[in-house]
Amino acid sequence: MSARATLQSLGSLLATLLILEAVLRLGYGLTDRLPPHPDSSLTREWEWAAEHLKKDASEIPGLAGFDPLLGWRDTRDDTTWIRDAGYQTGNVVPGVPPRGARTLFIGDSFTAGLYVDPRQAFPYRYGEAFLADGETVNLGVSGYGVDQMLLLYEHLGRRLHADTVVLGFYTGGYDRTQSGFTYYAKPFFTLTAGDQLHLRGQPVPSPATLFAAYRTGERQVGDAAGTLLGRTFTAALARWHENRRLDGPDDPRWRLMAAFLDRFATLTRADHARPVLLIIPTRPERFADSREADFDRLAMASACDKGILPVSLAAPFAAALDRNPVEPLYRPREAGGHFTAQGHWLAARVLHDALAAPASSCRHVTPG
Repeated sequence: MSARATLQSLGSLLATLLILEAVLRLGYGLTDRLPPHPDSSLTREWEWAAEHLKKDASEIPGLAGFDPLLGWRDTRDDTTWIRDAGYQTGNVVPGVPPRGARTLFIGDSFTAGLYVDPRQAFPYRYGEAFLADGETVNLGVSGYGVDQMLLLYEHLGRRLHADTVVLGFYTGGYDRTQSGFTYYAKPFFTLTAGDQLHLRGQPVPSPATLFAAYRTGERQVGDAAGTLLGRTFTAALARWHENRRLDGPDDPRWRLMAAFLDRFATLTRADHARPVLLIIPTRPERFADSREADFDRLAMASACDKGILPVSLAAPFAAALDRNPVEPLYRPREAGGHFTAQGHWLAARVLHDALAAPASSCRHVTPG
């Protein structure tokens, strides 16, 4: 190809890119759609800001209240929250050792029991059916990542002197741990060169502070450097990278989770509590051959190695659906998903079976 032809080709390519950039800018300018960005935390922050600016309110009523250490949490004070959230919790007081066996649950909306009565959530059902002389305390908070769960345990859970601590890990929500903004701004961890956890994002700015920054123009929705065409490409590449299958134990996404498990094991060991990792799958029909299945497999093996009892719900739930496909364990997606009352009961029973097994039997396959 001659130099002239090469220049003509480059010119045509540049003209095409400029046209595409202009079309993208026009498209986003004529609609309420937010421009893409490879940082999903920033995209979610823009979505939050756009919604609140539209309603001219820094706070919109929801299920949780602001917390500078955790991002958000239950709006009740510690004592009231604990006494309302579990089985036989009337006498549970932070800092006071239990009179009998106490199992503490930390997790997200699956653990909290979103969409069911609190007495139908698996932490309560487990206590009611299998811990008649003990107590269960449910500190599940909707939208939490494993990072926030561990911070909540350090801040409040350790004061409950539990004999057993169950961490509910929803494999479909792992991305929350890699973000500084999901439901709202939140703390998060990064790994140092030695795979040590480094806490970032504390204190979390209040909704009033963040809203004021956008309202005054100090921060702008969609304001970022670079071309929209380039940001569209890099955002798509970032989403693909995060959603692809795990490469194995050396995958950075797993190394972060392994560090969380190390921290969980260290904290509970210091508290003389038995750590349990309850692995909660996405819907069974979407679980096989997925990134979430990779997390399940690696978590089972890694937890055993770290002295944590792993309990995966994937196989028991799949088996139960095979036996009785007409009795749903999950709510329909259009109704919010999450466990039905029957799903919560099965989770409680599987957890009991695993805890009742000999303490030395840290198996990579859970009972069905």
